[in-house]
Amino acid sequence: MGFAISVSSVILLLAILVSASMIYSTHSTMQKIVMRGERMGAEVEYEQIHTIIKIKNVSYANGYLNIFVENNGSVAISVDGIDVLLDGQIRTQSIVSTTVDGENVSIWLPRETLIINLSVTSVPNRVKVVTHNGVSAYW
Repeated sequence: MGFAISVSSVILLLAILVSASMIYSTHSTMQKIVMRGERMGAEVEYEQIHTIIKIKNVSYANGYLNIFVENNGSVAISVDGIDVLLDGQIRTQSIVSTTVDGENVSIWLPRETLIINLSVTSVPNRVKVVTHNGVSAYW
């Protein structure tokens, strides 16, 4: 009888250790996921705080609209992540080119003026440019 109690005690102890190990592993993994999410949120918030854009001018000629946008913030902006809305309609697919000083660019640096050239059929009443992190400017 003493041997049966010892075996059952060992089995119970092993079950408790395995359960504790699984709980620790799950908790550790979840903690890492939460920390990564918080870090990513802080990075997005930092970018939003330090992103400032201003539409300096909008011109229309021969079916093309040129939007002159200045990056007055302190972070580089991904041009591929920019959206353009004309009179409330997304017209990003109409972008023909994005240039700085006459050169096509994919990264828009602070203190640079980006010229967004779009193919359009008429002059819009409102123009909105939105960056990859949600910061926008109106004309």
